[in-house]
This record gives sequence, structure tokens and C-alpha cells, in this order.
Amino acid sequence: MAPVITHLSPPGASPAGGDELTITGSGFTGATRVYFRDQNRKETNAKTFRVISDTKITATTPAVDAGTHHVYVVAGGSTSTTPSTTVIAPDGDGMAATGTFGVNVTSAPSDANRLQFFDAPSSELMDAAVRDDPYDELRKQMGIPGSGQ
Repeated sequence: MAPVITHLSPPGASPAGGDELTITGSGFTGATRVYFRDQNRKETNAKTFRVISDTKITATTPAVDAGTHHVYVVAGGSTSTTPSTTVIAPDGDGMAATGTFGVNVTSAPSDANRLQFFDAPSSELMDAAVRDDPYDELRKQMGIPGSGQ
């Protein structure tokens, strides 16, 4: 059975490499490779990786170009997959056929293996994550301590 990636932490890293990434999922026992693939399908191996358990790997990110990369684990001769997610989308005809309510339900691969490499120092990445917290402003208004205080 192919390994499955369900979560990456953190979701971003520096393109200079050297950041520690935690990969969560299943089927990681005996992993022989962790690699990153960019939008041009260029593959770059992790600098190092360590299988912690069947459900957890830590890896050191390589130097890569900034942008979105997919992370893959190879174990037992199979390359990792991501679990499917349900997608509900308008069917486009504007009419609700009997039982469809005007939408199509399908499945698509999740984004669980996507890692964003930002061309910024790690402290700036964390500051950006705090600024982008949609609840931060609400916490401030209510006087509740939050990530941005």
C-alpha cells in the first residue's frame, strides 16, 4: 500500500533550505526517499530525513526555487498519495435537476502535500502568518490575547 501524506508542518519554508519539516500520514515505515517537486516537475531530494514512526517523518528542506512544491515520500516501492477531498461545485446550468440541487459532487486530491517556499527569512514568514490570521483583529477588539499580541 502506498504511503499517504495528510499534513505538513510548517506549511511554508525558506527556499534557501535547511528548515525542518514534519510530514504526517501513514505507511512511512521503510521510507527510502523524501523529495520535493516544483511546478515544472523538477524533483529535489530532502537534505536529510528520518522516519520517526509509520505516521511521522522529519525532513530537512533542500535549497529550491521559491514557489509551491509538492512533497512526496517513497516507501515499499510506492510513491505517496494524498487523501481525496469532496468538492461541491455549481453544475453550471443554473437549474436544479431532480436530486442535484444545481451542484456536482466529486472528489479531488487534497492539498495536504503542498509546501510553499517563500523568499523571506523565517521570522518574516511567521510575522506574515500572524498578520494573515483572520481572527486576530477580532481578538484585539475583544481584548483576548492572540497570536498577534
